[in-house]
Amino acid sequence: MGKRDPNIIRVGDQVKVIKPDFFVRCGYRMSFEEGRKYVRESYDEEIARFIEQFYFTRSPYRLGRTLKSNDEDRTSPTFRKIVDALAYEYIRSQGFGGNERTIHTIHAPDYEGCILWVDDIKRVVTGTYSPGHSWGGIDFNGYDPPMLENQKHHKILLCSPLSGVFFNSGKNGVLNHDIEAVNVEKVMPDGVCECKNPILHTSTMQCARCGKFRR
Repeated sequence: MGKRDPNIIRVGDQVKVIKPDFFVRCGYRMSFEEGRKYVRESYDEEIARFIEQFYFTRSPYRLGRTLKSNDEDRTSPTFRKIVDALAYEYIRSQGFGGNERTIHTIHAPDYEGCILWVDDIKRVVTGTYSPGHSWGGIDFNGYDPPMLENQKHHKILLCSPLSGVFFNSGKNGVLNHDIEAVNVEKVMPDGVCECKNPILHTSTMQCARCGKFRR
């Protein structure tokens, strides 16, 4: 069995942020959340009135939840399901904002140079959506199914913070610490401890548990 390439980033490795573009999602330009926002801003009242017509939801405070609320946790499950269905129909009617499937990120310059611990890894694919179409003649016909052309595969690191600055991760809109592998570099341990505890001091890179130092 050959020796593993030390430069490949694996689960359990530490990485340093070189380009602070944090992963949000992979998909087409128009997101599902954009569709939900449009439906709620345009049809909140109409959806609530429609639901209230049915006897089993005549009370808008059934189970302590309202038919519509700015707090999603308090919104009626029935209301949410209708909004979700209409949101999908809306973004589909808009062609999902285009046929390019891309990676969407948030740029957070404050986190450049920070250290992350790799908890898991996933792969996503970008490319250009090509719809299916039928073809044929008098005596023959066929169908080419939809496909994603010009595919590119991307390695996404699902990470936990090791540098203290991340404990204020609400800044710059960063809601998680996931990042594409091309935007980081692997931190080589050089024989120091391998425990998973957060670093105590960002400036010294000292391990919070054993006191040893990381580079």
